Formats: sequence, structure tokens, C-alpha cells
Amino acid sequence: HWVNIKGVGTKVTGLADDTTLGPFQIGFQFPYYWYRVESIFLGSNGYISFSDHGRYQQPFSSIPNPKGPNDVLAPLLSDLDPSAAGSPNGSVWYWSNNSDSFIVEYDSIAFWSTGGNNTFQVILTKEDSSILFQYQQQSGTPSNGWAGESVQVAIEDQGGSIGRNGQGAV
Repeated sequence: HWVNIKGVGTKVTGLADDTTLGPFQIGFQFPYYWYRVESIFLGSNGYISFSDHGRYQQPFSSIPNPKGPNDVLAPLLSDLDPSAAGSPNGSVWYWSNNSDSFIVEYDSIAFWSTGGNNTFQVILTKEDSSILFQYQQQSGTPSNGWAGESVQVAIEDQGGSIGRNGQGAV
């Protein structure tokens, strides 16, 4: 049930290797763990954070982890580079209906130094507090391979002590 927001939502400019931008407003209060969030920071390495503008970069620590950044949703935490030569058509978008739905889309993003094509989304739905990670395409190999913490699918609270990690689960 892919929701294409490319060309409809807001295109994020300025994301490069190992960068974070924001905050960007969600448009409503989203219930997350025991608190509510209203904005996100976008990380070029395939994650968003609700409160932390710190950067995740290689080597990645395992999530959850009290070391920042925290308050993270990571549909594809890996060494990605939206500005790489391998991502000539790569872009990141966000969209909100300003009521109960918010989507972030990473479109055609390459792995740093190895290329590939990764298109995935995070969808937040206020009505049932759901978080959905969707994957449309994944090709290529991370610069450090698929082992260890070089690829993570994870979620984490604001303190970095509560979360879930499905390393290499893409």
C-alpha cells in the first residue's frame, strides 16, 4: 500500500553524507511511547528523530542506546548518501494532512561508496498511534556489508533506554 508523496509533499534540500536537518513540523501531536511529539529531524542515513538533531554515522551503535541521537525511528539505518553520485535521482520528501497522517519518503537513495537504490517510507497515523515502515525497493550492499550494526531497522524512546531493533531485517 505504497503512498507516493514524491512531487506532492515537500522536498527536503540540503541532505548530504552524514547530515541531519530540521525540525520539520508533523502538523499534529503524535502519541509516541508515553509522550506526544510534534516535529522531526531527518537524518541522511535513513532515520528520523523526534527531538534529537544529533547525527548517526558510521560506525553505528546498536539501538536502543542512551548515547544520542535518541528518540529515533530507523526504517533503514545505514551509511546512505542522498547526495552521492550513485543517487542522481535520489530525494527525500515529507507530507502531512495536518490532522492525523504524516509520511517521510526516502526515494532512490544510494549506499555511501557502493551505490544501490533504496526507496522506503515512514508513515505515522495518529488515530491508532501506528508507525509503519514500508519498502518499495532495496538494491545494493552497504559499505560495511549486512553484518553487525551496519544496517538496522529500529525504534527508540527519548532516553535511548527503551526500543526494539531488527538488525539486518530489511
